[in-house]
Amino acid sequence: MNRETRRARAIAAFWRQFEIAAPNLAAISSADHPVYDEVLEHLHAVEPGLYFEFSNSDRLCELIITADGNADLFAAAREVVASAPVVEGWDIRALKPKLGFPERVQWEGVELDLTGLRFSSLERDGTDDLGLVIFVPGLAKKDIDATHNAILRLLDHGLGEERAAAAIQHTEVAPLPFGAPPDETIALVDLERFLDWRCRRGTDVD
Repeated sequence: MNRETRRARAIAAFWRQFEIAAPNLAAISSADHPVYDEVLEHLHAVEPGLYFEFSNSDRLCELIITADGNADLFAAAREVVASAPVVEGWDIRALKPKLGFPERVQWEGVELDLTGLRFSSLERDGTDDLGLVIFVPGLAKKDIDATHNAILRLLDHGLGEERAAAAIQHTEVAPLPFGAPPDETIALVDLERFLDWRCRRGTDVD
């Protein structure tokens, strides 16, 4: 059996498992449930770097196959969705869409208020690569990893998974220095405008 055939069978097996699990997924409110793990195991049989997110409602549930920001796997996410069956009550899509920045985000026990988050850019001469340092008020050392993960999801939510991956090559988090002048950093809520400005600047230079 060649690689393409094995992959096609793995994708088909994932969708069969999702169809079985769909009623249960529609009834739960978080990924902290065995049915989520069962479906994810089948998705990882297709590609270990893919994940899925879901939301449920009385009208229409949503399933997103995500590459978790890994641009190398965007095509794989689209490949899986291209083979999706019609599942009544579900909207299925590849990659996280742009939804705008939420007021708050929670991840792994960390809760962040967007209004307090600021950033500065890290740019290397001679390249288009962009890094961001996101400053978080009161950030404790023990919370750095969870906070970073929360912010990565915040960026996907605010910009869309594809633009976040294409526009930002590196991120790190740091405590917001006490008394730091506001004009030395930019409010994270203004990130998209900053990226648009940076894009126009590059076009003007060309």
